[in-house]
Amino acid sequence: MKTLCMFAAALFLIVGCGGGGGNSVSEIATEPEAPKATDIWEGIADVPGGSEHLTTCIVAPWGEIRCYNDEGQVLYGNGSYDDAGAFKAAVVWADSLDRENTRDEPPSAKTRALAQKPNLPRSGKGELACSFIPHQLLTCKLTTDARTGGFSSGMLTLFHKHLDPVLHNCFIKDSVHDNAVMGFWAPKDEKGSAFSIDKLHRLFGQDPETGCVFTGEVRRYKDDVANAENPLALHKVRLVVDGCLDPDYVEFNGKRLNGIAYLDATGLRHDTLVMALTIRGTDGGYAAVGKKYRRQ
Repeated sequence: MKTLCMFAAALFLIVGCGGGGGNSVSEIATEPEAPKATDIWEGIADVPGGSEHLTTCIVAPWGEIRCYNDEGQVLYGNGSYDDAGAFKAAVVWADSLDRENTRDEPPSAKTRALAQKPNLPRSGKGELACSFIPHQLLTCKLTTDARTGGFSSGMLTLFHKHLDPVLHNCFIKDSVHDNAVMGFWAPKDEKGSAFSIDKLHRLFGQDPETGCVFTGEVRRYKDDVANAENPLALHKVRLVVDGCLDPDYVEFNGKRLNGIAYLDATGLRHDTLVMALTIRGTDGGYAAVGKKYRRQ
């Protein structure tokens, strides 16, 4: 037994110290990780006709991207990085689900008839190709089938969004504040439904105009999600819509309203919860909720 232990010790010295021409573990070079577009970005979508729309995009570490603009539209998809390091994604865009944010009329139960009803919410597909300087600048070429609006084909020029470091550290990054989104929230623009989130991450809200009830969870992504860290403290939103009485919203009963939320830590007095959500109707079309909510 003593001889065996001495042999093992000698073998360790030979391998560990570079004996026999081999490399030690500490000498093995590791490839630096390629830069990613992970961040919260804010800027302008410049679309044909000289129209500009304030746009915010969330790029998650696992490749998901969700953008919303000042029209309440949402664009989302799952992207990847090509050999040159550019971020590319096939995306879906959708008009706002909120009655107040649609152009002239409430949402239609038949979104495929949009060519005959251009004032009603629409949805479609597109592609996004982005170059970026990490934590500084994100420039994207957006190509979609939208004829008008903030997510028609054009350029997105977005900059790193600075979050208040004190609030970000105290309420978001510290794991003991996993209930940072708990409370009662109301739309910052005073349009749409308010909701509450309890300490078990459960959300409940109801729109008094449509009768729609929203229930589900708003839960922080854990650091091991999709084998990627969550430095932005993003929250996963998984809701179910039901009880809609308005004929224009009945198609959404029983459907899931999903997406990403984060705390927009721009001040210490009140924090703001930002949501970029999408829902799919019975006919395959999409509608969206892209909105800021203020804690009450």
